[in-house]
Amino acid sequence: MDLFIIFYIKKVIMGLLDKITPSPKQEEVQGFTAEECKFLLSKLRSATYTGHEFETFYNIWVKVSKELEKLEK
Repeated sequence: MDLFIIFYIKKVIMGLLDKITPSPKQEEVQGFTAEECKFLLSKLRSATYTGHEFETFYNIWVKVSKELEKLEK
């Protein structure tokens, strides 16, 4: 029975430590660089789209182009 209590206390303490200690797995996601935007635009330009995909292509194109404009200012 004492062994059970020790393992339970250890589990509770480890759970608390997990909550207060930042996880190294969680890295902040950064935006695209200008070169990455240019790469994406070149790949989008060279791809082939069917009718129903064109609207999605256009929306992505506009977003990436605006991001590139912001980065190049």
